[in-house]
Amino acid sequence: GACNFVSNNPTSFKNSWSQWINSMSTKKVFVGLPASSSNAAPSGGFVEAQDLINQLLPIVKPSPK
Repeated sequence: GACNFVSNNPTSFKNSWSQWINSMSTKKVFVGLPASSSNAAPSGGFVEAQDLINQLLPIVKPSPK
C-alpha cells in the first residue's frame, strides 16, 4: 500500500504518512508492528529495529496525533 515503509525510500512513506494523518479528525493514532518477519502479513509490515529507530520513528513521533 501507499503507506508501506521501505527503508531505501523513507520519503515516500513520509509523504503518505503526512497526507493520511492530516486527513484524519481523530486525536490519537496507534501504530502496531509485527515483532518478526515471520509474524508479518503476506503483504509485509515488518521493519528492522534499526530502520524503526533511525527512519520510521523520526517521521511518526512528531505527529501531534
